[in-house]
Amino acid sequence: MEIRILASGSKANCYHIDDGRSEMLIECGLPIKKIKEGLNFNTSYIDACIVSHEHKDHVKSFSDLNDLSIDTWLPSEMFDNIKKMHHRNHFYHSLQKFHCISFDIFPFPINHDVPCYGFIIVSRHSDEKIVYATDTYFLNHTFVGVDYYMIECSYSARILNENVQYGLSNTLYAERLKKSHFELENVKEFFKKTDTEKTKQIYLLHLSEQNSDAKLFEDEIKKITGKPVCVCI
Repeated sequence: MEIRILASGSKANCYHIDDGRSEMLIECGLPIKKIKEGLNFNTSYIDACIVSHEHKDHVKSFSDLNDLSIDTWLPSEMFDNIKKMHHRNHFYHSLQKFHCISFDIFPFPINHDVPCYGFIIVSRHSDEKIVYATDTYFLNHTFVGVDYYMIECSYSARILNENVQYGLSNTLYAERLKKSHFELENVKEFFKKTDTEKTKQIYLLHLSEQNSDAKLFEDEIKKITGKPVCVCI
């Protein structure tokens, strides 16, 4: 499985997955021009895009993808918000598996400030499994037999509190971050109780620009799991 990070963070999110038979995007929060650039202007191989929730940094270019003959899979909660429906729009439901090209995808609800989903993605071609979860402050689930984890690690509470103390972050922003994004210590607890025996790579996603430390996050998760860690910034 090949995983490429086109964008990760509070401004835009977009990830490219290739299992050797088909290719898809997870999220499309970049402007379509940037997505094309990230794909070397070759979008003809992209069969589909799956989107976790309605925030613009995840869904910005879904209609542009439709115009490029790329199917988009959106949460069913977004149905009433689509102003111009396209025949390439599809809607998935919580805890109901759907098939997307050579991938089987199981969406599970996660904790955010709008309806939001993580994905268990299994390639029928390579027989590899991805767990993807971002924009959540807690994961209720544990997983087994996962080849790749793509998990948010947004901020460190220590760094955030210091930034609030010194006036670099405001209190309202800090409170929203705590109720909608995954903090380092919580990510560590998740991996302490999670099976990583089969895991080949861990991707840490959606780091806060001001309230994170990429090297610290990499070292802490590597120490717990003993697995290669890629911090996506």
